Amino acid sequence: MRYKNGSAILVIIIIILLVAVGVLGYFFIKNKPVEEIGTASIEVVATPSPLPLPSSSPPATSKVVVVFEAEGSFSQTEKDEIKSKIINPYIDYYAEIPDQTLLTVTIAKNSLASKETYPYSAKTIFKSGGNSGFLIMKQGTGVAWWVPECMNGCNLSTAFKEKYPEIAALVQ
Repeated sequence: MRYKNGSAILVIIIIILLVAVGVLGYFFIKNKPVEEIGTASIEVVATPSPLPLPSSSPPATSKVVVVFEAEGSFSQTEKDEIKSKIINPYIDYYAEIPDQTLLTVTIAKNSLASKETYPYSAKTIFKSGGNSGFLIMKQGTGVAWWVPECMNGCNLSTAFKEKYPEIAALVQ
């Protein structure tokens, strides 16, 4: 009989130890800083060098959140070129349209069959709930300039044309 009581106590001690280890592990993970757990990287970018807006539209005061999915897979050169040729002109273009408040721009590497021609994809979300998505075309060793898709011809502001003459030349 003595043997059975000793086994029962041993089993109870093992169960208590397993529960204690589980509780400690839970609190350790819960209190671990987010950077160590691993999440998508988010970078807040202010509207790039503000363009003078037409007097009829209110000034853009909101910030656009820019996310590079799997940010570590982008080199700094890639991010800089995408910001200068895609993100900044996109933000500036929509800053001039009063009813199109841009909230987020997400850039990801394209893993589809078209990745040789279009190495990146972009997704955007607007305050109105609208969204858009497009592929970013490769040009030489870099990327091509973003060009607005204008339904009735592009009416680019003078400030936009001066800041982005490459885009203005493409939509003429």
